[in-house]
Amino acid sequence: MLLKRARHLRSIIINLSLALCPIITIAAPDLNALDYTFQQTENTTLISTLESLEDAQKILGKYVNDAGERIDLFFGRDTSNVTFKGSQLDILLPVVLYDSGSLTTSASFRAQIDLPRTQYRWKLFIASFEQTLEDTPQTLSGIGESTNVANTGAVEDNNSNSLGALYQLFEMENTKANIDLGINASSLIEYTPFIRLKLRYRKRLTPKLTSRLTQNTFWSTARGGAIDLKQTFDYEYRKDLLLRSQSSAIWWNDEYTQFNQKAVLFNKLNAHRVHAYYLQGHWDNSLGSVSFQRLSSGVNWREKLYKEWLFAELEPKLTWQVDDNFREPIASVMLMLEMRFYHRH
Repeated sequence: MLLKRARHLRSIIINLSLALCPIITIAAPDLNALDYTFQQTENTTLISTLESLEDAQKILGKYVNDAGERIDLFFGRDTSNVTFKGSQLDILLPVVLYDSGSLTTSASFRAQIDLPRTQYRWKLFIASFEQTLEDTPQTLSGIGESTNVANTGAVEDNNSNSLGALYQLFEMENTKANIDLGINASSLIEYTPFIRLKLRYRKRLTPKLTSRLTQNTFWSTARGGAIDLKQTFDYEYRKDLLLRSQSSAIWWNDEYTQFNQKAVLFNKLNAHRVHAYYLQGHWDNSLGSVSFQRLSSGVNWREKLYKEWLFAELEPKLTWQVDDNFREPIASVMLMLEMRFYHRH
């Protein structure tokens, strides 16, 4: 019975993936549509709920911003000639359903405190995951990019929270460099100091093709050093279609190595909706030598639900693993709610 249900769920996920895959959408979408999904809703219950949530968003957002300004006054110079980009707290609430019937839930967060009185050199951060791509493609402006689609693996432990400070070493036209100092906390009593040097190079190769290279040199007291390289090519085929090739590699000094290769097609359907269709391969040396371990394919549907602070994602995915010689895929569906708390002057 359970196997029958699992197969039924896998069939539903596959059909949903196909339904969400109008990749050949020749007719260009209307980019002058609604700014967000619930902009013109007439459902009074939904309107009341959204207004209540917005009140909470404003209160917490102002608290986050005021806390950032107080910290900035403490560490920076007492001057009024500064421009606040604003501090921000993001909360992500994903739920993942697997074809085995299991369900996983979690809560992730990231907060960044802007410190302009330090001559825009310092920022404070606390996060349970790394925001991997700082430069959002123009095609996705206003909607942002899925954290799942952006991620191809990071050197930090995904089960730990990071607290630290970011110092900008320099910033030129196409190059940025900063250093992070902080701790990874896997529990209330277990702390691991770390330091990370991040270099980012961005170059427009042609009017439609952009290259981004990110190099992280990471060291922690728990595992020692690591080098993380990520090369991304973005090709803007059309105003609403973006093709991406993303390659990443991580080398740890304990001789663990992993490689990821991802191909993504972003389709901006309108001002509040983006579909991302991706195929990703994963290699590592967990079995002794570097070998192909995992293949995954999925569709990420990202929706801007309400103004600039409430987003949702739906992502059906199929994953083949080396454990069963890639015979039976593991099917899953992820539903995530993302909330952003900030205050703009």
